[in-house]
Amino acid sequence: MSVQVHRPAAVEEAPGLTARRIEPVPVAEGAILGWEQFSLAAGAGRKLSLAPGSETIVYVLSGALRLSDVPGIGGAVVAGGAQWLATGRKILPLQTAVGGISAKGIRFSLRLPRHRIPGIEFLQLDAGGLPLVPITGGCMRTIADADVGLHPVAALRCFDVQLEPGAVWNAALPEAAFALIYMVTGSAAIIGRDIDEAEAGIVEDERLLRLEARESCRFVGMVGERREKR
Repeated sequence: MSVQVHRPAAVEEAPGLTARRIEPVPVAEGAILGWEQFSLAAGAGRKLSLAPGSETIVYVLSGALRLSDVPGIGGAVVAGGAQWLATGRKILPLQTAVGGISAKGIRFSLRLPRHRIPGIEFLQLDAGGLPLVPITGGCMRTIADADVGLHPVAALRCFDVQLEPGAVWNAALPEAAFALIYMVTGSAAIIGRDIDEAEAGIVEDERLLRLEARESCRFVGMVGERREKR
């Protein structure tokens, strides 16, 4: 069993932009996973540098975000919605906080050297397309999965979970899988290891992911395959 808890520092990378990042994670088929939690001040924007053969998922935690500056993509999405973008060439879309308020989100990005992505593909799902459903002791929104929500090339499973104090959330992990959990608010224990607000936990060598809420909490997580089976 391996549970590593990281507390990524909040870095002001540009005027109006603050980001927390963890080191890139090697995943299945030689792909590299990048992760960040970011905040954009009202009206602030940044260029997202997407390399050829890459895809990115942006999930909005609060406020509203707009993508622009690339033909064929665009639109604003508010809290509870998500945007998926895959490209076969390098592009620099502009991401902006709109609506006169600041915006916060989570971004998962992958380099996919063994996948051919022709052209540019874009999909946006608002909160209504990613329903928040009740679960025991809380509620959950599935952001990406093979059957629900977005369908990334790399077959990631992504979710947003809110739990009441003492509630337990379980997820089965396939062989050679890993999980990344970011605690948005509150605190919990991942397989007995404490994780607090603004911390990220990476779980490997487990077939069952068990998270117990120490207090009311909200976390965003993902499950994917490792680069190699151990």
